[in-house]
Amino acid sequence: MQNEPRSASPLLQSALNQVLEATDIGVWEYDHVNDRLFWSPWLYALLGYDIGQAPSSLAAWLGLIHRDDLPGVQARIAAALTPENSLYEIEYRLRAADGQWRWFHARGRVMRRDTDGRPLLTAGVQLDISERKHMELLLQTQHEFSAILAQEPTREKLLKAILENALSLPELDSGGLYWREPDNSYRLVTQKGLSPAFFARVEHLAADSPQAAIIREGRLRCSCTPEQEHCTDPALIHELVLVEEGIRSLVVLPVHVRGQPVACLNLASKQVGMVGPLTVTALQALARQFTQALECVFVQEEAFRQQQNLAELFTTINDYLFVLDLEGRILYYNPAVAKGLGYGNTLFGQPVSTVHPPEVHGEIGQIVAEMLAGTRATCPLPLLKADGERIPVDTRVVRGRWNGQPALIGVSRDISIEKAAQIALENEAEWRRALIENSLDGIAIFDEDHRIIEVNRRFAEMLGYAPEEMIGLYSWDIDANMTEADIRAGFAAPLAVNATFETRHRRKDGSLYDAEVSACGARIGGRNIFITITRDISEKKQAEAILRRSEEQYRAVIETSADGFWVVDSQGRLLEVNEAYAHLSGYSRDELRSLSIMALDANENPEEIRAHIDKVRREGSDLFETWHRAKSGRVWRAEVNVSYWPSAGDRFFAFIRDTDRRQRSETLLKIRMRLSQIALTGALDDLMKAALDEAEYLTGSTIAFFHFVEPNQKHLTLQAWSTRTLDNCGGQAHGKGQRYPIYQTDVWIDCVQQRRAAIHNDHASLPDLYGLTIDYVEVWRELILPVLTDKQVVALVGVGNKPEDYTVDDVEALQQLTALTMDFIECKRTQDRMHYLAYHDALTCLPNRVLLRDRLQQAMIQARRNQRCLAICYLDLDDFKPINDTYGHDQGDQILIEVAQRLTACVRAGDTVARLGGDEFVVLLGDLATFEEAERAIDRVLTTLQAPFALADGAARLSASIGVTLYPEDGADADTLLRHADHAMYLAKQAGGHCYLIPNNTDK
Repeated sequence: MQNEPRSASPLLQSALNQVLEATDIGVWEYDHVNDRLFWSPWLYALLGYDIGQAPSSLAAWLGLIHRDDLPGVQARIAAALTPENSLYEIEYRLRAADGQWRWFHARGRVMRRDTDGRPLLTAGVQLDISERKHMELLLQTQHEFSAILAQEPTREKLLKAILENALSLPELDSGGLYWREPDNSYRLVTQKGLSPAFFARVEHLAADSPQAAIIREGRLRCSCTPEQEHCTDPALIHELVLVEEGIRSLVVLPVHVRGQPVACLNLASKQVGMVGPLTVTALQALARQFTQALECVFVQEEAFRQQQNLAELFTTINDYLFVLDLEGRILYYNPAVAKGLGYGNTLFGQPVSTVHPPEVHGEIGQIVAEMLAGTRATCPLPLLKADGERIPVDTRVVRGRWNGQPALIGVSRDISIEKAAQIALENEAEWRRALIENSLDGIAIFDEDHRIIEVNRRFAEMLGYAPEEMIGLYSWDIDANMTEADIRAGFAAPLAVNATFETRHRRKDGSLYDAEVSACGARIGGRNIFITITRDISEKKQAEAILRRSEEQYRAVIETSADGFWVVDSQGRLLEVNEAYAHLSGYSRDELRSLSIMALDANENPEEIRAHIDKVRREGSDLFETWHRAKSGRVWRAEVNVSYWPSAGDRFFAFIRDTDRRQRSETLLKIRMRLSQIALTGALDDLMKAALDEAEYLTGSTIAFFHFVEPNQKHLTLQAWSTRTLDNCGGQAHGKGQRYPIYQTDVWIDCVQQRRAAIHNDHASLPDLYGLTIDYVEVWRELILPVLTDKQVVALVGVGNKPEDYTVDDVEALQQLTALTMDFIECKRTQDRMHYLAYHDALTCLPNRVLLRDRLQQAMIQARRNQRCLAICYLDLDDFKPINDTYGHDQGDQILIEVAQRLTACVRAGDTVARLGGDEFVVLLGDLATFEEAERAIDRVLTTLQAPFALADGAARLSASIGVTLYPEDGADADTLLRHADHAMYLAKQAGGHCYLIPNNTDK
């Protein structure tokens, strides 16, 4: 059909069409007989067509529909043309005059048919839903990128994924990602949609270029032509290279990781439409996700480099090193195994039993199971060389990860020499027993009551008794110098005895002789005993010389160790320490020799320490982690490997290693994973409370809080507390949301003004305690940390009531935790804002059509359940358009905001006020017993809108037309109820306005 001017149909000329167009709803008609299509002027204007350019036939209209939507539209139209289905409804895209695609929600109905049922006239409406569809696309883009991140992509895949994900937005059609080079220049590592000539000109950015300076600054740049309010750099888009490429909009997103610039995402559009503020916000959220993902990639790459370093280290280890999977198969072994055991490269994938003799294969399964359960850390089985030789080894096993998978890592040390030495020691023990019986020294064992329970032959001979005659005698029966009272007082605790002294013994015949006695306590078979050796002076001096040489060798080994070393007696007193532990603790060696374990161990109380000493004495050794307290008060994590040597005078030998910093890094990584999960599924308050719980754990505190600081740097808003803090306050944060004047207190003001952490280890002595406003919490120590963004304090994070003073280690731990927490908080805030905008009107903050429909459906369910009524009131302001035309849209928007406030104020808290667009509102009155309740509420609405609205140059008066439908009197579904109320409002408008009307009822 020709594109000639067409006269409007009666429907398009009707008042209903004018009302619909006033509410941004377009009207159309299609004449099936003449194949003529009519559009209302609103549709022409929205799509930018003149009347002569607009589609005038069905084929022309279908030609403007997006090809992906066309099959669905054709199917719906075909179904609607049948006599059974005269109504159709669909969402699709139409091409505007400028080539852009706009989304519409279209509804149509066959209005007339001929006698054979063939359609003659179809009419309908179209609602522009482009903004909502755009919002859905932004959210979908973020979700798709989150799904990519969940797959833990490599750096290369991640760089391509962020660009492709960003360019999936319809406003963007080209872009690239720059990556920092070692010389601080930047190179375009991935791009899409750029011409070869343009790529050649922008591929590399020198370190001193203006573009590199923009990346280092780290601030988002947006530039469009024509300029928009959200554009930060209007001149940027006019650079010659961009103009020649045809770029109309540009978004520059620098990416900083750990405070350092590493990349920059440049996104461009050559389309006529500008990049909107919502798209910029979504791109910022994508950039933050990308930044967090890069941090994870850097951590993984660092872990890989460390693993490579470990592999190189393993090649230099002379001990045999194996890595097993959880089923006991060999994943890796070092050259010492390949060459030393003679297996070459044949062991990969083989069961670990391959390297053990057949006679011990039955024990391997149980040993591996115990290792997996964490009840065993060593393997006693010998290794089998390829030539069949057995090698005794000392194997230490730990659980770890290999190539990202759980694994067992074992190091086997050849102890052939030690084994031979052990056999020699066993032989020596046999010899020692023989020597005891044949010793020229007298040996006696006493019980705790100082009665003899065993003697050797020489001791009996020295005293003139037969050995059996001495059993049961008391020590004071044979000692001529000490009375019973002296002995009981001087030797009260067997395990504390370790002394050599001279005395006089009384023989059976009463004669006396001088004796040198060495006495010590021991616990054998669960029984405390005294062991004495009686000898002459010459033998004593010889023993002292031997001991002196042995001690010199021992000291040479200990002093070269990088780990701390203790010698401890049975009471926990430090007898000797090396210089390494003195350095770790901050004490001098002389100071340490005056202390006990109780003064240094910050994890166990004295009772627990004594129990631990008894455990080591029973089991012979232990490997455990604990906390040690330095002289400065700093508490650090220590790994202790202790052995008990009863033969060395009931002493304990301990090596101590500082693992605090290593474990802190591991702990922070685990915390990041936990907080990431909460950020994905939980609320902002849940995220912040979990982070504060972790802050308490990291610093050993019992209270923690997080408060936001306002931009004026003078007030803060109380926000979040840890679980333990809330429990101490009765489970509620009584001050949450309150504004707090920082300037009234000296406790926090220095922290904000100086922008550095503040430690108050003597909180009670502060001149002003107006700090932590939490009921029922007494603060005696406190650490406050300012959180900075763009050199401004945006929040204060604090912990308190640590049992000991806070140190710089606590500040560092809290800073690291806060940095990662703020990343999650900003991401969560953006997500919450996007979710809010999807369900609320941006101007009035009222529920939008989507949220209204949900609440209406819920209210209908409640009404049916409770046998109550609902009133759906469709409200349109009378004569609002002249106000916009006269005073401008800014004044009109202010009136709409005040209308929303008045409507909300005059209904009940459980009722809903929603804005559908333009000057259309819906008031949902629920839980009504009678219609009279609804009438009273509607009268309040009409009355409250009659009051004048203040304008810049005077005042305006408004009224409203209200259409009302009642449920369940009208038993339709939610969408139909809204249509009925809309129709009733139209009738009220036709009746002159400033009234309400109920179908089949008298208008008011």
